Amino acid sequence: MLFFHAGTLKKTIKMRKSNFVALSYCLIQLVVTYELPGDCNFFNTVLTCQRLIPSEIPAGTQTVYIKDYDNNNIGQGRFAHSSWGSVKQFDINANIEIYLQINSFVFLGLENMTTLGIHARKGNIIYEKAFVGVDLVEKLDLSNMIYLESETLIKPLLYGNVFPNLRVLILENVNTEQNNFNFNFSRSFVEMVRSKNITELSLRGTNLLIERNLNAISTGVHILDVSNVSVSVTKGFKFGITFPHLKIINFSNSVSRYFSSKRFANRVKTAYCNFESLPLATLEKFYANFFYRGKEVYVNNVTIDISAPCFQVMKIEVLHLRGNMLPVLNATVHLPVNFSLYELDLSLNSMTFLSASVLKDMVNLNNLYLGEHLLFKMTSHPDFKILFKPLQRLKRLSLAYNQITYIPEQMFLHNLDLEWLDLQGNFLMTTSFLHSQMSKLIFLNISHNRIAYLTGDDLMKLKKIATGNGSKLPEVMMNDNPFECSCESVGFIETIRTNILNNTGQYICNFETEMTPINDNSIAKAKFLCIRAIFYTISSVISVLVVLSLFITFLLTLRYFRKKRRLTKLQTLLQKFNKGLLRENFLCSLSYSDSDAEVSNQLYIRLEALLKDITKCERDAICIDFKHYRAGKSIVEEIIRCISGSLVAVFVVSEAFCRSDWCCLEVKEAYEQQKPIILIFVEEVSEESMTIYIRNIFNRYTRGKLVETENGEVDYMPGGLKGLCNSIILLGSESSSQRVTQV
Repeated sequence: MLFFHAGTLKKTIKMRKSNFVALSYCLIQLVVTYELPGDCNFFNTVLTCQRLIPSEIPAGTQTVYIKDYDNNNIGQGRFAHSSWGSVKQFDINANIEIYLQINSFVFLGLENMTTLGIHARKGNIIYEKAFVGVDLVEKLDLSNMIYLESETLIKPLLYGNVFPNLRVLILENVNTEQNNFNFNFSRSFVEMVRSKNITELSLRGTNLLIERNLNAISTGVHILDVSNVSVSVTKGFKFGITFPHLKIINFSNSVSRYFSSKRFANRVKTAYCNFESLPLATLEKFYANFFYRGKEVYVNNVTIDISAPCFQVMKIEVLHLRGNMLPVLNATVHLPVNFSLYELDLSLNSMTFLSASVLKDMVNLNNLYLGEHLLFKMTSHPDFKILFKPLQRLKRLSLAYNQITYIPEQMFLHNLDLEWLDLQGNFLMTTSFLHSQMSKLIFLNISHNRIAYLTGDDLMKLKKIATGNGSKLPEVMMNDNPFECSCESVGFIETIRTNILNNTGQYICNFETEMTPINDNSIAKAKFLCIRAIFYTISSVISVLVVLSLFITFLLTLRYFRKKRRLTKLQTLLQKFNKGLLRENFLCSLSYSDSDAEVSNQLYIRLEALLKDITKCERDAICIDFKHYRAGKSIVEEIIRCISGSLVAVFVVSEAFCRSDWCCLEVKEAYEQQKPIILIFVEEVSEESMTIYIRNIFNRYTRGKLVETENGEVDYMPGGLKGLCNSIILLGSESSSQRVTQV
């Protein structure tokens, strides 16, 4: 417990009361003696004034903006009042008619300022001692000084030890008045940048004249912005020598008289470890958007190899090449192992083809932007469905506005980390490309497509994406699709109503040619259509059954006559074959590889016996090389004769068969003569081993295989050897009948 002496407590209260009175008096005096000018506005430590610089400012002001300043100089002592001592950022923008000059010692009083901005369209005089006394400035912004020349700036910045902490120099749109000379990127200017330890330099929108003999000076600049500039470059200038420490460079919208249209085709380009043009060892972000605007860069069948060990030092993480007229990018790019690039922007290039081999080594890519192209033209190409297969760390992907009508289901199967997917502005009618492994997807934009409604698996996958797995619901955008409110779409519009509208606002749908918002009322109307459909179905079921019964009767009758006609064809064929009236001498030819001669001969013996038994004829039914090829004749001639003289061509296929030129020639000849072809496999054969003719037959027609029975004999599956005989005779009759019809 604490005890106070009564006198002491009274004295303490009296002192606190006197302090409060003194503080109140000071505040009253401040209000009475200082009033903010009418052209100024103060809010949350930021003061904005029009046309004037007040002599005194509110206490605690940290940022001051002077707009449309209408005096031709600032005047020494303008910042003498102690209230200016709290300002950290000061920015003045002079009236366009004012010839602003920066006098000596003009900024004294702004001793805590870290950012200084001066903008005057007609100001071009800066006194040598203009920046004395403001040693904490880290950023100097002289943008829009359209009459400022580089030599005018050098002396004030090199006077004494001004701006010892300056690291950022902004010279955007400098010396750009019509008919003005270029801003000289001279040796003295570069020397100033080096001596002031400038790490960030912006020359955006400035006309540059890069003079000679600069490469002997190396600066410490890390960030360089030369976007939207017109450059006149002295031959031999190398960025990598003048800026050896660059981490970020922006070349976007730059114009140079040395740039012209480029066409690269059928080349192999191996890069060497010469980092003088660009400091690739330190560069992390490279921006070259609209660099070749209006000048086409065409790359077709090109190999680019930068996989040499010396390129392992590259740290490039961000590469932007938007709007560079790159219609075709068909290249194989070899990159260093574990290449660090995580963001690539190729948008707005009117691209019709992007080879999958361009992205194959970009294993660390997180963000890929391919918006506003014409990639719908490559959707049928095999590269399209495997375009993103190597990018297993991909998180953000844009394919917006590509007029794509279909995305294969396996398109994103390997992109399990995908979080952000933008497919707006295409012609998609389904979302079959979504899959259950997309558990990390938190943003999906499929607006401005052609989705009427979804059902089945597509609807279930969309619902799973929309509901998510975590506490935060994913954002799904589907606006501006031609949604349909009908009986078939009830489940779909209910999903939109409950899972999507909560995040993205109101959608509309077409209800019997009338546009209506998707809500509980439109869902009820759609369900009513289902009830109405049931009544319509019941009322028409009898007539449907009658029509169906008539139709079935017709089909059975048609089937009977077709079967009878087929039997007639078979009998006619066998009769003509027995009498030798066919143009062909054999029912089939049998071709095989010498490696499979043993099993093929067994097949021949059993198949020949069965065919003779079925046809009741003692003539040879099968044309085979060792029995029917004429000695001394050309092999090609005998192949053509044997296939031409057979109704059907039978091939015993194996890996050795696919490697044999003669066997492949026989297949090609049968294919070109349009003979019915039966493939019989003796082993598993990969599609890569097959020729184009074998692969086409393999993918288009049914085939069989040879198996060994328990007693060691050769048999055929499916259907056995007797089934194979029936197939040969049936195909032969159809071929013969078709030839007669054509004649």
